[in-house]
Parts: sequence; C-alpha cells; structure tokens
Amino acid sequence: MRRAFYLSFIIIGFILSGCKKEPEIIKGCQDSLADNYVANADEDDGSCTYQKRYLGNYVADIVCDGAFKDAFSMGSLSINETIDKSTVSIIIQTNIGPLPVAGTITRDSLKVDAVLQDLNIDKKLINSSLDEGTVLTDITLKSTMSISSDNKNLAGPLSAVIKTKEDIFIFGVPIAKGFEIKDNCTIDAVKQ
Repeated sequence: MRRAFYLSFIIIGFILSGCKKEPEIIKGCQDSLADNYVANADEDDGSCTYQKRYLGNYVADIVCDGAFKDAFSMGSLSINETIDKSTVSIIIQTNIGPLPVAGTITRDSLKVDAVLQDLNIDKKLINSSLDEGTVLTDITLKSTMSISSDNKNLAGPLSAVIKTKEDIFIFGVPIAKGFEIKDNCTIDAVKQ
C-alpha cells in the first residue's frame, strides 16, 4: 500500500513537472517614437500613437506663389491634443486671423483638409484692387506636412482656396458670389 502511495506521488510529480507554462507574449507598440512605446514588447499590436510629437507652438514661414502672399505673409501654428489620439486641433494664425482646423496624424505626417465657413476677411488681403471693407467667404485649406525626426520642424505644401459668398467689386466691376481665388503655398514651421 505504501508503495502504491509513493508511486502515485511520483507519477503526479512527473505529470505536474511536465506541464510547462508557455512564456507570456507581451504585446504593445514597438516604435520608440510613439507616445505609448512599450520597451519590452515582444509583438507589435498596431496601437502606436504619435500625438505628442506634434503638440506645441510653432513660428511659421508661409510663402504663397500669388494671390495670398499678403493674407499669409506671417503665421504661427498652435497644435493641441484631442481625445482621439490620431488627430490634433490646430490654430493657424495668419493676417486673415485665426483659422481653426483639425489635423490627422501619422508617425511622420500631419494632414489638414478643412473648410472654414462664413469667415469675414479684409478684401484688401485677397486683392489690393478690391474696394475697402470685408467680404463673407469660405476658406478651404489642404496640406500634408512632414515632421522632422527631432520633432521640431513641420514642413509641406499648403493649398488655399477662398470662395466668396457675396458679390465683390474690382475697379467698380461686380464679380458674382462664388468666385474662387486659389493659391499654392508652402509652410515651414519651427517649434518654439
């Protein structure tokens, strides 16, 4: 009887020692530039977020080819976080005034595709030949800016379209509402 007890004990010991626990696989973001980097992750789970790379205030050099060289001759960007870690809130400060837009971020780029509706802007900023006063407009801004590896510079093209929502006059000649003025610009912004 004792022999059977010891034999049972030895058999149970072999069974338990033969059951190896699989090592735990740690999943997480493996990109060291990400906000949520997990240094000991064994497997990338696709959860990387990059919002903090972009946050801050920037001095912006905005250069436009044509019609908007006065409207965008000076600028700054203020980029703030949102609850959604794949987006940011941006205020583009120009001679027109503050232009609030949202941006979509990836590891290395910030994309803006926004329509700002019902903005009153100084007619002279659109074209010095226009009469004095303001004009009601919609402004469309599109840009894909790249961020530098040190997170200090944002740069890229900016497409700007101003569409009038009321008639304007150039040298006394009426131009019907819906008139579009377009320009291609570049942004080079340095984080302060």
